[in-house]
Amino acid sequence: MIAALLGWTKLPQWALELIVLAALAGGFWLYHIHVYDQGIRAQQTADKAVSAKAMAQAAVATQAAQDAANRAEESYREEIASNAAAAVARPIGPVRLCIDAHIGGSSVPEASTAHSGDAGSSASTGGIPGVPDRDPGLRAQSGHDISSLLGAWADTADKVSAALREYQARNSQSEIRP
Repeated sequence: MIAALLGWTKLPQWALELIVLAALAGGFWLYHIHVYDQGIRAQQTADKAVSAKAMAQAAVATQAAQDAANRAEESYREEIASNAAAAVARPIGPVRLCIDAHIGGSSVPEASTAHSGDAGSSASTGGIPGVPDRDPGLRAQSGHDISSLLGAWADTADKVSAALREYQARNSQSEIRP
């Protein structure tokens, strides 16, 4: 049959068989590529259908997280502005440090040590002077004003608290729930 079909070429029998085998292999190869491409397209279509649902859920979760983050940031900005306005409206008055009235050491005598070997003994009280009835006015000058330092600490503490509340607000809504 091969000779009848390809006899007009006047090629030897082995060459004709080789041509037929090459044609069969080429046809099988083309069919295989066709089936392979068709399978890939079918899998891609199925993957797109499945991933579209996951992408939609992710987009909704992302938008919810972004909205929560925007609300938290706005709340943070409002709290910082409110704290700044409150600090301007109610400034801290002068706060003075106490200065030691007894310059040169303590006037309270040291207690004696306990006797070793006496289980129930304690340090003797020694002679402790009495406490004055009122402030004797020994301080010649007032202490340093630390109100600006306290105000800076309060401002920093307010900012840290506001940042923590913003962080908590962002993270409480950012969990993805099925």
